[in-house]
Amino acid sequence: KKYIIHTTMKDIEVKLGPSMFIRIHRSYIVNINKIESIEFSNLRIEDKDILLPIGGSYKEILMNKLCLV
Repeated sequence: KKYIIHTTMKDIEVKLGPSMFIRIHRSYIVNINKIESIEFSNLRIEDKDILLPIGGSYKEILMNKLCLV
C-alpha cells in the first residue's frame, strides 16, 4: 500500500526503528527482510520488479547492517 505522510524522512526513520528498517537513499526506507538482491548501486525488493537506488552516504551503513563488509 502507499501512504502520504507529511513529515520528514528522518522522523519516519526514527519511528520505524533500526531493527527491521534501513534508509538506503534520501527518498527510500526499506524493510531489511524484503531485500532480494543488491545490484551495483541499486537494491531489488522481494516480489517487485523495480530497482531502488542506494545513496552513496547510505551504502556503507547498509552493507554493515547486512554483514556484507
